[in-house]
Amino acid sequence: MKKNPVEQAGKWKDEDCKASKSYICQKNTDPKLQSSQAVVPMFGFNSYGDDRYAVINYKMNWEEAQKNCKDQYADLASILDPYVEAYLWLQILKHGEPVWIGLNSNMTRGVYMWSDRRRSRYHNWASGEPNKNAACAYLDLDGFWKTTSCNETFLSLCKQSDELIPTESPQLPGKCPEPKHGRSWIPFRGHCYYVHTTSEVSWPDASMMCIQMGASLVSIEDPAEMNFLLLYLSPLASDFRKFWIGLFKNIEGEWMWTDRSVVEFVNWEKGEPTMIYDEHCVDMDVSSGSWRNYYCSVDRNFICKIPKIIEVEPTHDSSINQASKREPAVSSSHSRGVMIVTLIFLLLAGTGLIVYFFYKKRHEQTTVTASFGNAIYCGSPDPGTHESKCLVTNIEENE
Repeated sequence: MKKNPVEQAGKWKDEDCKASKSYICQKNTDPKLQSSQAVVPMFGFNSYGDDRYAVINYKMNWEEAQKNCKDQYADLASILDPYVEAYLWLQILKHGEPVWIGLNSNMTRGVYMWSDRRRSRYHNWASGEPNKNAACAYLDLDGFWKTTSCNETFLSLCKQSDELIPTESPQLPGKCPEPKHGRSWIPFRGHCYYVHTTSEVSWPDASMMCIQMGASLVSIEDPAEMNFLLLYLSPLASDFRKFWIGLFKNIEGEWMWTDRSVVEFVNWEKGEPTMIYDEHCVDMDVSSGSWRNYYCSVDRNFICKIPKIIEVEPTHDSSINQASKREPAVSSSHSRGVMIVTLIFLLLAGTGLIVYFFYKKRHEQTTVTASFGNAIYCGSPDPGTHESKCLVTNIEENE
């Protein structure tokens, strides 16, 4: 059976039996083994670059197609650059049918990700796509990616790769807010992110809308965080190019993040930031990731950022804590007031005692002086002394 050239792959050819070839063995299955579900046959993988691809000429829904690829030690194909895109497009044209690819948002809260967890900013969406929050993607005969319900049935495109699957960025403990009013939060490390694309607003209005959600306009602290954002924003680049971020110039002329994070990383576009008057707010181009300062009154879409919600494990005194939490705030204020009054009372009491002992001691000293150190007193304080003599003598001396 031929392997090359590609257009002849799978065809049979007679050959001298003494020629050296690879070969395929077959044996009957052990009847004692549990019978596995039948796998849709593949007519061989074709190599392109470092990976191998196969078009499955059998219609299935997205989940069935992904399972079938998994059974062949493959995944629904991820398309990471335009060269692979062009090659695969030529393959599906031979079949004349659209094919499922590995991109879906059905199990990732509306965020499109490749099923093999590959990361790439390359995309080839058709105009107006992706237009569904929870859907699966297929490669159409016009060469563009489109979305539809994952229950639709198409041919599928499987991919085998020896490349190591990239490790996910470390996620810190906590969870994101529950989706509400169509807003979905995306986790990354210790924060969650919301991308607003339903209406364009000025920078101050965008900042206020984030604050109303308990968040702030996004701060970008390092290249990893920026690359994470661009990965999820790249599918929107054809429709939404600029997004407000949380960097702004304060009245002292310093660049600051709205959440007060330290400005340790910047990604200014060439020639930025400019010194033009009133360009105090910063937007980001999602196609390149570059920043520029611009007029705050211009309307843009925006990105919010909020710390993850930390779930505290219940402890034995949780009932006491819960009871204390149920007490009204005024009770806490009252207890603080009682403590302050008590402290003042103790200070006054202590001061009073000090004054009292000082006064008593002073009084005793005065009494002793008046009894024994008087100018007209003479002789010994002994009870046997005749005070009258001394008194008369003093009077005579004074005269």
